[in-house]
Amino acid sequence: MRRAVVPVCILAVASLVASAEALSGDDDGQCGVKLVLKNPDLQEASDGFIHASGWFFIQFQAVGPDADRVKSFAFSFGKAAPDGYANCNLGGQAVTGAYILNYRGDYTPDDGFFVPINTTLVRDDEYGAAVHAYDQPNAQGREIGRFYAKARVENGCAVMGCRDKTTAEILRQDKVMPWPRVLPGDGKQTNGEVKGLTIEFAESIKEVHAYINGNETPLAPWAGVPMDDDAIPGNDNQACSPVPAPACVKRVWGPAFQSEVMPAQNEIIRVVAVDLNNNRVEKIIHLLDPTQGGIVSGDDVKIDVSVDATTKAVGTGQQGEFKFTFVSLSATEAHVNLPAEFDQNSLEGGFFPNHVVVPPGGRAHASLFLTPKSHIQDGDFAIKATPTWRSQGQDVSKAFELTLVVGKGGPVGTGAGNATANETAGAKAASGEGGVPAPGGVAVGAALMAAVVGARRRRA
Repeated sequence: MRRAVVPVCILAVASLVASAEALSGDDDGQCGVKLVLKNPDLQEASDGFIHASGWFFIQFQAVGPDADRVKSFAFSFGKAAPDGYANCNLGGQAVTGAYILNYRGDYTPDDGFFVPINTTLVRDDEYGAAVHAYDQPNAQGREIGRFYAKARVENGCAVMGCRDKTTAEILRQDKVMPWPRVLPGDGKQTNGEVKGLTIEFAESIKEVHAYINGNETPLAPWAGVPMDDDAIPGNDNQACSPVPAPACVKRVWGPAFQSEVMPAQNEIIRVVAVDLNNNRVEKIIHLLDPTQGGIVSGDDVKIDVSVDATTKAVGTGQQGEFKFTFVSLSATEAHVNLPAEFDQNSLEGGFFPNHVVVPPGGRAHASLFLTPKSHIQDGDFAIKATPTWRSQGQDVSKAFELTLVVGKGGPVGTGAGNATANETAGAKAASGEGGVPAPGGVAVGAALMAAVVGARRRRA
């Protein structure tokens, strides 16, 4: 299928992430209704830029008071404006002469706000973007929110369209995880012909697994939803006929899958996928979690997390248990995901459950169970547990450094471990399987793999 190659067309990809440019009196890039990018590895780095490569879906959310007024998202992109040049004149020109206004958008909030991005259409450089929220569909009506961002595209390409690199070379530069759209979960199941779960990607992948309440559900290939792939603003949710390509192009960006199992309202969906450059994503969605969709009206969520001991000792072949307690310090329900990292060649196990709901002002409990494998007789093994939840449109993580001592005597406790102060924006995907059954392989065909000119991973 033909693809419109437009200068800077890819910039949007990296730019629509968090804030960067100074706005008259506001240093977070925000104007009006707060807008956020949900992808955990597309967040502003310490240098003030978002680092992007390859192809991917970006997921937007409108957060806080007045978020329910947002009916559509759009973004504008171009060369990065000088610091201080951006302004909060909502409804006016984003930045005169610097941006292509409303280059791409999503006008259907029911199934979440998602936009596919291809960063390989431009050469490596610094770019800027303005992301807009409107109170009417199709980027019409009144602009009620905007944020500005700066991004660095990093595909190793010196010319437009990455014509100086092969597909394999571009693939090796991919550092962005294959963030999926999961329905229901990220929004309502709006694909009327599907009676169960659907999962869509914007790039080729080599492995995908889906779990409902910890049980793997079989996935079958699915046609997917065609999305915009041209440079014409404002036509994202319109059929191309009779407008010909390349002025109007719609296509399915990557592989899509479906399950005949429809998750119930209180169940937990977990999707694990790996792209062609081994970037891994783990997305956990509780179908009662109000922080998952495109519109999030929740308040600041504060949770106190503690563990009964940071060091546990077990005999050879015995199971160790780290007991975690979660106490709500706010008036909003909290949904906490529980990833854990450890040496899987030496230990096995994970959190049970791997997702807890903490009621307003209440508490919840979960345990991290770990057992040394049969060939391990003794040793000290480091574990990192990172409880993570959403608060005002951002991921908040509290990390615990734990130790399991094997074969060196009876139980050892070093005292309760309170939540550390190293809160981070963006949860790192767990390297362990979180105590659920090990997945069986689901491979994506070579034809799909060849269709992608980029892939990505690792957080910048």
